[in-house]
Amino acid sequence: MKRVPGIICLFLLSASCFAQSEPKHKLNARATCSVPSPIVNRAFTKTFVGVFDINGSVCYNYYGGFFAGGMGKASLLKIPPNKIPNLKTTMEMYSAGGKIGYDWYVGNKAFLTMAINGGVTWTNFAAVSCYTPADHAFSYKANFIEPELIMNFYIESNFAIGINVSYYMMDKAFDPYFLCLNDHKPYRDYELGGPTTYLDFGFGFFYGFSKRKKSGDGTNNPIKQ
Repeated sequence: MKRVPGIICLFLLSASCFAQSEPKHKLNARATCSVPSPIVNRAFTKTFVGVFDINGSVCYNYYGGFFAGGMGKASLLKIPPNKIPNLKTTMEMYSAGGKIGYDWYVGNKAFLTMAINGGVTWTNFAAVSCYTPADHAFSYKANFIEPELIMNFYIESNFAIGINVSYYMMDKAFDPYFLCLNDHKPYRDYELGGPTTYLDFGFGFFYGFSKRKKSGDGTNNPIKQ
C-alpha cells in the first residue's frame, strides 16, 4: 500500500495525455462481473479459489473524460476439495469506497476505461474448522486499492459492454494460522506473509443516463438535459 500515491500519480499523468474537451455521458452507472484469482501470497493461492466478484458504481464525468464516484463490491472465494478435502470454508468480502478514472474514446463505437477503486473491505470467513477452539472472530476490516482496465463496446447509444481486468490489493496479509488451516494442511515459512491480492478477469457494463446523438458534423455529443 506504500506505492498507492505513486500509482495514482502515474494514472493521472497517463490519463491527462488523452484528455478530451467533452465527456460522452456525464452521469453514468458502471458494473463488472468477474472471477478472482488469488496471487502473490502463496498460502492464499494454495488454499482459496475465486467464485465471483461483482463491482458496481455511480459516477459523474468531468472535463476531458475524467470521472469520479462511489462504488461497492462483493466477492466470494472458497476452499475447493482439491485444496483441502472435507473443508468448506468460504471467504466473503464486502467493499465500499470511491472510484476515479478516465474514459478514452476510440472513435464512436468503443472506449477504454482506466480507473482506480479504493476504500474499505469487510472480510468474513464462514465454516471454519479448528481442532482447538479459537479465541477470536473470523472476520476483520482493512483498506484496499484496485486499479482496473476495461475495454468497452457500445451496443446502444448509451449502453456498452466490455472486457475487464483488475488487480485487488488489501492492506492485510493472509494468515492461514488465523483460520486454523494448519490443522488441515502444512504451510512452510516461505509461503507465509504478503498482502491479500487477486486478479479479476470478467465482463464490464456501462450505462449512460443521457443518450448521445449525432450532430451535423458526424460526431456524437450528449443530449442536453
